[in-house]
Amino acid sequence: MRFIQVYTNDVEVNNMVKSAAETLFEKGFKQGFPIGLQEGRIISKTKVIQQDITKNIAKIVEQGVAIGIERDIAKDIVKVIEQAKAKVIQQGIAKDIAKVIEQAKAIGIERDIAKDTDKTIEQGIVMGIEQGIAKVIEQAKAEIYRDWHADWEKRRQAAAEKGLPFNDPPLPNPNNNNSQE
Repeated sequence: MRFIQVYTNDVEVNNMVKSAAETLFEKGFKQGFPIGLQEGRIISKTKVIQQDITKNIAKIVEQGVAIGIERDIAKDIVKVIEQAKAKVIQQGIAKDIAKVIEQAKAIGIERDIAKDTDKTIEQGIVMGIEQGIAKVIEQAKAEIYRDWHADWEKRRQAAAEKGLPFNDPPLPNPNNNNSQE
């Protein structure tokens, strides 16, 4: 799984972009994980929960982490999350996760909630965590693209000022779905 494919012959730029992506994702995940756990604790105080939610949250978090992590990037995610924590989470992820969990609860709660309570809440929390992680990844990709594009523009201008050719193509915009994930 790759977050961004960099189109340049400059190994240093490739490494810089990869490192930035890794750090942003890592920070976002570390911030989103405790938020998801906090939301799970709040939900556990409602009338519909009859079992120990802590065990269910641990199981759900393990499943959510397994879904999003492939073998070839498992080591890199820790670095990405550290940088994403400061920039991405401050942009409203905590509020978004709370809204997703509330929506999942409302959709899943029906007349026969007594027998389906545990399953419904587990699914709601999983959906909230998955959607929060997906949003962190998208915001990290956008942040990386902005940083890379600013650096690319500086290098292009420097080459133009010196009258040198500049052959590095620009990185495709991650919002047009042409980047590899």
